[in-house]
Amino acid sequence: MKNEVPGAITPIQPDGGDALALSTKVDDTLLQSLIWMAAYHGKPTSEASMLSGLPAGRFITPKQAQLAMEQSGFSVGVIERQPHEVSPMLLPVVLFRKDHGGCVLIGRSPTDVKLIKPAAEIKEGEQPAQDEMEAAYLVVLPEAGSRVVAIGVSQLKANYTGWRQGRLGCNRQQQRDPG
Repeated sequence: MKNEVPGAITPIQPDGGDALALSTKVDDTLLQSLIWMAAYHGKPTSEASMLSGLPAGRFITPKQAQLAMEQSGFSVGVIERQPHEVSPMLLPVVLFRKDHGGCVLIGRSPTDVKLIKPAAEIKEGEQPAQDEMEAAYLVVLPEAGSRVVAIGVSQLKANYTGWRQGRLGCNRQQQRDPG
């Protein structure tokens, strides 16, 4: 991965147009991650279109996410992988979060970030040591808008289920048609 990652400073703009904006009110971060992925791959869609034909509910499930992407013309698979096991050739991919949401993994960050320790690990009266740094990943968090942000490995692992959805192809019909 190059040091200059598209979207690390400014939002990713696949066709040079407007940034891949998400709605300001985000309830279902998995759904918003799918919409971002569709736009990134040149097939913008709406929430209503993505949810068409799926059972109603507050949040979509990983299985519904797969069906929604397939309805949008993508061939996708849901695979159990840790972020470091995802080939850079397959990026970006949607990661399923423990809070029933999602985020888009863009790749490894070229720079480290400050380690954020959970409150349970900080002892009362303990003076913080010099800033500890850790490796980071670049992700799109729908609740943060269309910006690519760097989050530490420990934060990602704490919120990631271990399952991810990856795009296998852009159009199911093209994949079936050998010629």
